[in-house]
Amino acid sequence: MDKFEDWFIMLPEGVSWRESDHIDTDDDHIPYDILEDNETECENLFGDHVNRLNAAKRKEKMKEEFKKLLESLPNIVLPNRGMEEEAVMDTIAEHECFKELDEGTRLAIYNVHQQDITERSWADFQELLMERYGLLASVDISQSARSEVDRIIKMLEREPRYQRLNEMEIERVTRLIQELIFIQNPSTECCYYKEKCMDKLIQSSIERAVQNVSDRSPIRDTLGSLDDTNNKLSMIVMGEDGLAVELEAEINAQSYDGDYTLNKVLYSLELRTIEGDIMLPSNQLLTDHFTPKGCICVFTSLEGFQYVKDCLERTILSGEEEYNIPALRDMAVVLMFGRSTSPEADTAQVREQAERLCSRLNNCQIVNVPADSATLWPGKKFSESQIQEAIRSVVAGQKYGGGSFSQTEGILGEKGEGGFRIGLSMMCGDPFQPDLVLSPVTSNLCVATPNQENSLSCHMFLVDTKCRVEFEVASYHRSGRLREEQVHHGYILVYYAQRKASREVLRWYLKQVEPIPTLVVAVCEDINSAAEGITEINRLVDETKTAKLVTANCSTFRDQTVIYNKFLKDAFDRRRETEKAYKLADPEPQSPGDRLPMMPPSPAQEGSFGGETPTTGFTPEFVPRNRSVSSEAVVHDSLVKPSEIRNRVRLQQSHFSSRGTRPM
Repeated sequence: MDKFEDWFIMLPEGVSWRESDHIDTDDDHIPYDILEDNETECENLFGDHVNRLNAAKRKEKMKEEFKKLLESLPNIVLPNRGMEEEAVMDTIAEHECFKELDEGTRLAIYNVHQQDITERSWADFQELLMERYGLLASVDISQSARSEVDRIIKMLEREPRYQRLNEMEIERVTRLIQELIFIQNPSTECCYYKEKCMDKLIQSSIERAVQNVSDRSPIRDTLGSLDDTNNKLSMIVMGEDGLAVELEAEINAQSYDGDYTLNKVLYSLELRTIEGDIMLPSNQLLTDHFTPKGCICVFTSLEGFQYVKDCLERTILSGEEEYNIPALRDMAVVLMFGRSTSPEADTAQVREQAERLCSRLNNCQIVNVPADSATLWPGKKFSESQIQEAIRSVVAGQKYGGGSFSQTEGILGEKGEGGFRIGLSMMCGDPFQPDLVLSPVTSNLCVATPNQENSLSCHMFLVDTKCRVEFEVASYHRSGRLREEQVHHGYILVYYAQRKASREVLRWYLKQVEPIPTLVVAVCEDINSAAEGITEINRLVDETKTAKLVTANCSTFRDQTVIYNKFLKDAFDRRRETEKAYKLADPEPQSPGDRLPMMPPSPAQEGSFGGETPTTGFTPEFVPRNRSVSSEAVVHDSLVKPSEIRNRVRLQQSHFSSRGTRPM
């Protein structure tokens, strides 16, 4: 019998339980002769116990069947539709699982299901809007806002992902309007994807990239002494059931060749994982070749925490001589929660015990799971911010040498002959990290471009030409604004081939950047599963004379370095043509009489969604920032795009038409 010793005690032959040591203890085992003397009563009690177990098992089965029943009715059990509604009750009331469960249990399961389908439905609705990006981006909500929204709704109303939110009509229209406003006035803070907004991920990637410099790099010399002693961070990662290995893999994924960047300081990581019996020689905290500066203890359940607590109590909290040394006694310890599936009561108990354990340690911090679960990627137990906080706790209080990375700003020289600008865009919500796309770039000597967000400056050899390349890396929603403000000599547009929304945003943006040289990068898990998405965009690229398509498997993306360089060389050779498209050449001088007059703006009138948006006064919104505008005229400076000039003429003509006059 499995675990026989856990339930039965075998006394030596001839020894009565009345004479054994168990008689004077709190042992709750029942002597066998008592069972024999009360056989009928014991059998009844045992039968009742079996019945309760069977009833509990039956209830769990009915709960699972009720969950499956709700999941099988996606067109009836809609988000925000109550269980008591007739359409729902008529469908589920006659099922066995519904009848056998009490009302409280049914309602609890239904509410959890509602939360789940509501989150999924909003995510699906957002994906639907992204798949219609071209339509939304072409809408001008400042003109006839109500009619434009009604027109879009009419085009979407037959979509199942739209209909799933029929019970939340007001919220659905509000979300649509928010997306329209966001497309025309994007900001990272308002991005639907929140912590997974590509701009935030790009910022973290660039911060890592500019610090990951080889020992032979001239930048390394400007950083001061990054010697192995001061900047080597040796850490233990402790956890059971594979958690330690999983966390180690996540830390390594955020590192580059073993180097981790924190607050613009580069640390060389040395990690050891510990799981299993802490007293095994292979699990010793301190060895002749490894002196830890910190220990990250990770757990996702009460059992996982008990393992960590037991390990610490048997080592640095034991008071034994071998552990009573400063290197271990004062070592930084981080108690780190992972994403848990345990009941809330268990989580609260773990948190309480973790705080008590923390108070017993000399140098300990607790790192919780982020309150916003959106920061955790599906299937992951730890977020990037958690790992960063944990390593920061280990580093805290330790002093490191080395200078600021701002010293490297002048290494690559000022902008001048041989330097040119490339825009690199990625889609929010695509299932890959920016590090992947940037790897062919960051393998070169790179620094952060001073005073420019999410921008890298690199010295690169483009086949036979050495030049300085400035990469402006952004999400597609931010790239639109950069495109209007900056001259780019080429674009690298990245999309996920297996995602329709990513393809549609790329389709729209590719039309906007034509005729600038463009490299379209199709990222995919494998070519076969992404064949449809690659073929679709390949046809679009064939129709665009200045665009090229390359496919990139996630596992072999670094192999794209040669293709990147060939594209950059082509864009570099054609940079003068590109500059002409931006009207970079100086215009012919104009006399004051030739200039188009520009009237000062009148106060804008407030519009409302409930009616037509009133016509506002003439406002020169088309004038790029940081360009001077005369009170008498619009002066065409040396960096004006053709589309911008057309906008000026059109808006001025519109203004004079409204005044009953036309420019001469």
